[in-house]
Amino acid sequence: MSSYNNLFKLNKTQLLEIARDLGDTILERGDSKIDIVKTIIKLRSPTYGKKSNINYSKYTDDELEYNPGSYEMDKETLHHINLTNMQKSERTNYVSGIFQMDYLYNKKLNKHIYLLSDEHNNIGICTYDVINNPDFLRVYEWMDMVIESSNKFVDIFIEHDPITTAVFFDNDDIARKDIIVYGPEREIELYKNLGKRGLLDDLNLVAEHFIYCLHSNYKKRCKYNNLRVHWTDPRYTYLLDKVYSQSLFYNDEKEFITDNPECGAEFIKILDDPKKYILKIINGPRYVKQYYGIPKRTKELLYKFYASELDIIINKYKIDGDFSDLLGDISTILMDSYFLSRFLRKFEPKNPTQPTTIDNVIVYAGGYHIKRYIKFLMNLGFESGYSKSTNSYDEDKRMHMNKCLDISDIPLPYFR
Repeated sequence: MSSYNNLFKLNKTQLLEIARDLGDTILERGDSKIDIVKTIIKLRSPTYGKKSNINYSKYTDDELEYNPGSYEMDKETLHHINLTNMQKSERTNYVSGIFQMDYLYNKKLNKHIYLLSDEHNNIGICTYDVINNPDFLRVYEWMDMVIESSNKFVDIFIEHDPITTAVFFDNDDIARKDIIVYGPEREIELYKNLGKRGLLDDLNLVAEHFIYCLHSNYKKRCKYNNLRVHWTDPRYTYLLDKVYSQSLFYNDEKEFITDNPECGAEFIKILDDPKKYILKIINGPRYVKQYYGIPKRTKELLYKFYASELDIIINKYKIDGDFSDLLGDISTILMDSYFLSRFLRKFEPKNPTQPTTIDNVIVYAGGYHIKRYIKFLMNLGFESGYSKSTNSYDEDKRMHMNKCLDISDIPLPYFR
């Protein structure tokens, strides 16, 4: 936890302003400086507020006086203050954890969608030191801001699967349980150590942040009345994903088939006709129900699109012969077809206050998937209202080196 010493360098007026920004309604100008600082600490962190490790008695009256020119406020404190202000104004300069943001809309369908491109790693995220300005939001903070500032019902789609979502509550992973038990302060602490905790990248942090709105057994504890959260990745429930995972350890197809009887047999079946294999799955029961209420013409366009994308993938395999890439690429159709149909379908919600259509959307997924969504939606008649990228792709490392995206020019309000 950052030092709070710099708070003591401020005068009462400045401290009271900070306290008000953090939600205080009790403090008055007649209160002591130490009491105001204690309140700020408590407001910022309930855990630390109850068991403060700061020895206030060591400060003399002289040390508590504000010294103009020596003031440099704790950056994390500034971030929390700015977050409060940004939630009121809908405005932030940077979003951490994405390399691209797109906004598409379709006036005829009355649908609006923000597409956030992720890369499943923590390279190039915003930090307090990288940009000498605390005016950035982590992805889930930006989502909070949009939800809280909007008078629309919002649907969030996260590249997550139902198995891992359930594991958040059922496994013994201390870090995950800490977040549930100790709340956002622990989440912030873990965020600072993302490099040491591979699982806790931004994608997983978003899923954990909205876990009560995502996990079917805990939705009554979701704090938002204008939000639905959806997982979009069913790949892990199919044998194809296991085949793909095992194939990553092999360069030779024959060796892979010999060493892995179960996966090898399935691989032979896939290789016989990859297109037929995938189209059979997305015509199965799990997917068919996602077409509820979608116009016949749109369904036909979806099927043609999936077939076309599979042709592109198969032709690439015929050129480079990389069977692991083939398996990984065709499996993405399982996720993307699930999302696109779910986005366009109609619902019969158990909660009568929720809409039957999905009209105001945030989707957070890998850039590979987002590019495909944009391609299909533009063909369906959607228009681009905003597109911004860090333009930081490194061909040699095959990744974006900057995932601290400047969106200071994004048109407001959201879902306009």
